[in-house]
Amino acid sequence: LHPDHFVPEVRWWVEDDHVPLLAVGIPAIVLIDLDDPRWHTHADRPDACSPRALQVTGDAIWSWLMHRAD
Repeated sequence: LHPDHFVPEVRWWVEDDHVPLLAVGIPAIVLIDLDDPRWHTHADRPDACSPRALQVTGDAIWSWLMHRAD
């Protein structure tokens, strides 16, 4: 995978609109770059996402899904 992109440590705690889904047993994933100063501003738009970051994220989700399928 991409070990240099995902560090196995808790740096932030965020509660958002995914919490109710998790509370009733619906799997959900939240991937947020909390170090990006554009997060939750008017500059937080799809065109601000880098293709590389989207690829790394997609690879991580795919890997997680494949492990859950086993």
